[in-house]
Amino acid sequence: MAEKTTISPGDATRELVSHFNEVTGGNAKPGAQYIKTLVNARLAEGYTVGELKEIITGMHKKWHGTKWQDYVRFRTLLCQSKCDGYLTTVRREREEKKLRSVDDLD
Repeated sequence: MAEKTTISPGDATRELVSHFNEVTGGNAKPGAQYIKTLVNARLAEGYTVGELKEIITGMHKKWHGTKWQDYVRFRTLLCQSKCDGYLTTVRREREEKKLRSVDDLD
């Protein structure tokens, strides 16, 4: 099991906002109170910065160019009731993609 690295909530928020903006082309602000609240809450629940980045990247890839692309935002992606489902979806789809690529080699 990977060891969790301790990172301050402020640094985590800045890192996630930077990642979000890079991946989505957005302009989220690390100083926005609602973003700080969402990030701190998910970190307190035990999510890592890496897992939250997986959600941002994976759901952007899944929803970009669809009717769902407007939901690639912090309020949706880091929502308490949806976060675990998004992480599961992203990881499952990544594994399915790996399996398909292995099958293509056969």
